[in-house]
Amino acid sequence: MNIPIPENENERLKALYEYNLLDTLPEENFDRLTKLASIICEVPIALISIIDKERQWFKSNVGLGATQTPRNISFCQYSIMGTELFEVEDALKDSRFKENPLVLEDPNIRFYAGYPIIDLNGFALGTLCVIDKTPKTLSENQRLALKTLAEDIMIQIAGNKKNEERRKLERLFYMSQDMICIAGVDGYLKKINTAFTKILGWTESELLEKQFFDFIHPDDIEKTNLEVINLSKGISTINFTNRYRTKSNEYKLLQWFAHSDIETSEIFAIGRDITQLTLNESALRDSKQQNLALLKGIPDLIFRMNKDGIFLDFKANEKDTIIPPESIIGTNLLNVPFPEKMKNEIFEKHYSAITTNELQQCEYEISINNIKHFYEARIVKSGENETISICRDITKEKESEKEFIKAIQIAESANSAKSNFLSNMSHEIRTPMNAIIGFSSFLKETELNKIQSEYVSNINVASENLLEIINDILDISKIEAGMMQIENAVFDFNALLKNIYSLMKDKCLKKNLAFSINTDQLIPQYLVGDSTRLSQVIINLVANAIKFTSKGFVNIRVDLVKSDLNKVLLKFEVSDSGIGIAPGNLKSIFDRFKQESSDTSRNYGGTGLGLSIVKDLITMMNGEINIDSEPGKGSEFKVAIPFEKCSKKQIKEFQKKLKETESIKSNEIGKLHVLLVEDNKMNQRYCSILLSEFGYTCTIANSGIEAIQKLKEEKFDLIIMDLQMPEMDGYETSIILRVELKIETPIIALTANALPEEKLKCLKCGMNDYLAKPFKPNQLNKKIIALFKSSSIKNKNPLKKESQKNIIDAAFLNEQVHGNKAAVKELINIFLDDTPSDINLLETAINNSDFNSIEKITHKLVSSYSILGATNAINIFKKIESQSGKKISIKELKILFEQIKKINSSIETEINKMELV
Repeated sequence: MNIPIPENENERLKALYEYNLLDTLPEENFDRLTKLASIICEVPIALISIIDKERQWFKSNVGLGATQTPRNISFCQYSIMGTELFEVEDALKDSRFKENPLVLEDPNIRFYAGYPIIDLNGFALGTLCVIDKTPKTLSENQRLALKTLAEDIMIQIAGNKKNEERRKLERLFYMSQDMICIAGVDGYLKKINTAFTKILGWTESELLEKQFFDFIHPDDIEKTNLEVINLSKGISTINFTNRYRTKSNEYKLLQWFAHSDIETSEIFAIGRDITQLTLNESALRDSKQQNLALLKGIPDLIFRMNKDGIFLDFKANEKDTIIPPESIIGTNLLNVPFPEKMKNEIFEKHYSAITTNELQQCEYEISINNIKHFYEARIVKSGENETISICRDITKEKESEKEFIKAIQIAESANSAKSNFLSNMSHEIRTPMNAIIGFSSFLKETELNKIQSEYVSNINVASENLLEIINDILDISKIEAGMMQIENAVFDFNALLKNIYSLMKDKCLKKNLAFSINTDQLIPQYLVGDSTRLSQVIINLVANAIKFTSKGFVNIRVDLVKSDLNKVLLKFEVSDSGIGIAPGNLKSIFDRFKQESSDTSRNYGGTGLGLSIVKDLITMMNGEINIDSEPGKGSEFKVAIPFEKCSKKQIKEFQKKLKETESIKSNEIGKLHVLLVEDNKMNQRYCSILLSEFGYTCTIANSGIEAIQKLKEEKFDLIIMDLQMPEMDGYETSIILRVELKIETPIIALTANALPEEKLKCLKCGMNDYLAKPFKPNQLNKKIIALFKSSSIKNKNPLKKESQKNIIDAAFLNEQVHGNKAAVKELINIFLDDTPSDINLLETAINNSDFNSIEKITHKLVSSYSILGATNAINIFKKIESQSGKKISIKELKILFEQIKKINSSIETEINKMELV
């Protein structure tokens, strides 16, 4: 079904976005009008619906749980097509709506009436609509009321926009470095910005209580008065100067631009302090002869030229030129045998200095005695139509700059090597650990005698400790590399503390320690922040307290320190009755790889990284950490972290997502046939056992090459792909599956590399999700269930992005040639003639890994596709151009090129459908 689109849709959307209505918070004024519409029309549902490109979003909502619905099923899309009331008495009897999901399902619409909300320019932004679940007809009075309310809503929207514009102008007024004022022709200032007080030193009240003539230099009062008289007659003043007295009894020279409103007798003026600029110009003029006299004593290349570019003076050391200065004086710059580029740059800046009266700068390269020299030229106006150019040899600085860039490249290379090392180390340790932790968990579930059970328990503890050390090292690496990101998302604070209690209470019980969490009841349940990092901080501090406490207690206390409209400041105190810390060691306790003493490391273990990571994470969350401790009596870590408060809308969305997550059940996706691509025998066995327990069948491929062969012969529901394998790794295998074989079976990556960029790399290669080793059984099954329940599984190949919209922007194309069909045809023919050869060249360059050619060709193609308004293609070409400049992996460029080929196919189809005759 074709949805109705207003003729002025592009202009309508542009106008809509300018009002900044979409996704804003609820407002009482709008809610009041919506409730009134519901009462007057005697219906349970009333909405202020704003129609976006793809959806209708509800600015105000009475009686409906949703915040938005798709535009293509909305009733309001019909309301904005006209200027009068759109009414549907019984939706089930209307051919346009009888099969609409909003009619057949919740909210079961039977009656609808919507009046368009139209701005002064005739653009319909949305509707005020009323809805009932039974057939109905509005009375004339109700229709009139709905129209009146819709007009009131538009007045409110326009008023909000004007208020916002007024606030912006107000901010501009007070932020300006220039003096801005409103004054009366009577000589009194009515309103001034802060620049007045900064420049003149007077307070605002001192400036407003007297006439501005009281601050003007006596010699400038008469000419200022004449300007005021002219302004009172409506004659604007430009570039008028006078002197104002400062509070320190000095005078500032001000340059004024002003105009007036004759009806209100008000003057609007902008003043600029040009005191220093004038002094500089005066000094420059006065020192002209001195400058010329100094030419012989200055070691740089210096010359003076008139407005036509003829040298009046020229001085250079022997090293700076092989041309005698006397042969240059009297010669035009353009005729001197210097490099053309240098001459053009110097002359252009010389002319700008004369016309703008501002300092000009440029750099140029010149070869002297077969040696390249780099110069920086500074050009200033020195007379009415003359300039002085001072050229400084910056060759050594350029060499230093090259060395600096080289040093940066070396550092980046070292950092890359470090990342590779960490990646390999992570893989080599985590892969066997996945099997160790997995099989020990299986073993724990079997019948064991007491000694066997103790051994298995020891294996589990040792594995967890080793994993904790690896995670600490990786966290330090991420923090040092600037790759540790702090998220801002809604979380349930009470649930977070409950989870921490569940995790840590057993550890306390094993050591017979009392464990408690006490929280301030005023702390909001829902906050915005990084719950993962907050948990990491608290768990680390509690684990530390448990480690160093042999008897007594470990306690967490959380207090609300400060609360305002948008934020809260929480204080976390983790205290224990453990061994404590000596005063001399408190300052270094957060240093990396540092523990209080060597005895601490021997007796309690650990690397000394935990507290360092805690402090870094707290700093990244804009918090602080302090410690009170006394040897033998225990320690108390005090952490203060700010969090944002949640809006009602954010809480609703969070609770909705939580319910969706809780609803996931394994039996909802049925029996899956899984291809496990893994070269490690232990992990093959571990994963196959897990998959069998989940109720799935499993086939094993020992390498990427074997996986490709099996997928050619047999169909699978899911691929679980290890990343680091001999012959062909998981990345390359996925690209071949997606790009060459067009296989869309969903892929979950298994990797021992826990670095943050790994997930992004997996998704770029066409995988659907990612899980780091070692993992627990329920983690893998949750990934599988979530993947098959998500809507994204309908498009199993993330690299295949089919668009519902046309690739060619016909409206844009017609606008370019003012609707001339012959011109449109000509542009398309040019595109069809030129583009295929460029596309072939690009494919060849990508296959040959010719990054320079790739960058040049894509830059050209951006212009070609811009003619058609093909935004999708343009964005992909820009990505290719950017990544080729950085010499990113050619595999990623091939993926992007495949998307271009699909777009080109769509463009050909669209061109064939266009009426070009």
